[in-house]
Amino acid sequence: MSPKFSLDPEECNVPQRYLEENFRPHMRGMGIKPEDECRNIIVAWDPAESTDEEHAQLILTALPSATPVRMFYAGHLVCVSIAGSDTMKSVIDTLAEDTPAATATLLSRIRRSHPSNIASRLHRCVRKHPLLCYRMIVSPQIDRHRRAGEIYHNHGANGILYFMLAVRGYADEAVSLASKLTNFLKHRTISPEAGGDAPLPVALHTGDFQLVTDHGYLLAWDMQNRNFHGSRAFWSDNGLLPVIARRQAHGFGVYVRIDGRLELLVLRNGAVMLGAVAPDGERFTVDPSGSKVGPGEKWSCPGLSVTISSSRGFLLATPQRSIALDSPNKGAWECLALLPVNS
Repeated sequence: MSPKFSLDPEECNVPQRYLEENFRPHMRGMGIKPEDECRNIIVAWDPAESTDEEHAQLILTALPSATPVRMFYAGHLVCVSIAGSDTMKSVIDTLAEDTPAATATLLSRIRRSHPSNIASRLHRCVRKHPLLCYRMIVSPQIDRHRRAGEIYHNHGANGILYFMLAVRGYADEAVSLASKLTNFLKHRTISPEAGGDAPLPVALHTGDFQLVTDHGYLLAWDMQNRNFHGSRAFWSDNGLLPVIARRQAHGFGVYVRIDGRLELLVLRNGAVMLGAVAPDGERFTVDPSGSKVGPGEKWSCPGLSVTISSSRGFLLATPQRSIALDSPNKGAWECLALLPVNS
């Protein structure tokens, strides 16, 4: 796994880091040779890892009888995608039976259903294929997996998935995802039995909403520093209050909930603070008309996406969870997806 043909730079390409950390003079000429073969050899690697792909091909050329196993989305640390006592026992059992083909099939099957591999697929594919990612992670097979928490606690990827579903027009799936993730955090399953604490039906065009950024975190208010900041989606961070957008007759208002009451947020002297009444120059304006993705392109579901602006400019969310308030643009980083509070 994570194969290396050699660490000798005269035999193949070797990343500088490997030379500095691992190569020693006695390793010169260490490349694998046909006479090194002993019994059955299985080479497992992720073809997307360029160094591993190159070294795997060199090994397979030197050892034509070796069995290749391509571990897609596994990354360099292939072992993570087959980790677990039960799975490793099954791998060792097939190795003991001396059947490389069966071992190769088993490794591929384990990899496809392993939570670590699913989380990796989610990270890589969520923006291009949000609907497929949604169907993947809400499947009963994953919900029943005893390590499902590795997927459902992945707040960043799931937050991005919610955002992409909302702005691409999959409103029902977006709200369903939020409900299922909330159920898991509460019940350790995304599909609790009917009744009890099952979520209430969600009305998408009324009520209160939290706000999910393009990077998958919630817009929150830092009371101590009087500014906006990012918070984990579906799970509040200590010290940060989720920002609430309430739909009203004249549009939206921007609030936080304190002691059960919604308190208005305003921009005053460069600080985001509580304010009973907001003059026009201090008011945050919520535009529900959607946000541009690129030249001439708009989100296909403007009903669930908004932008927030003030006298300084548009609110912009960065990947590092910091929030700027003076963006002149209206693009993806300025777009926020509405998350119904009772989902």
